[in-house]
Amino acid sequence: MKQFFHVPQLYEQTLLCLEDKLKESMLLGKMTLLHYRMFAGEDNKDIYRAAAAMEMMMLSWISSMIYRTRITAS
Repeated sequence: MKQFFHVPQLYEQTLLCLEDKLKESMLLGKMTLLHYRMFAGEDNKDIYRAAAAMEMMMLSWISSMIYRTRITAS
């Protein structure tokens, strides 16, 4: 994953967010799958891609919020 980051601080914050996110009892991707199944969706590779995209979107948002907070606090 490190190869995708050009700013070391963003990489470090992303790792911290990932570690924190993995401690949660209901990950956003799992919630995406649950809601899809509740509305009679059948599992296929596309729903797993959508669930992964939801996780990445939230992780990037969290990382950007942490980064902005640190920039404005400096």
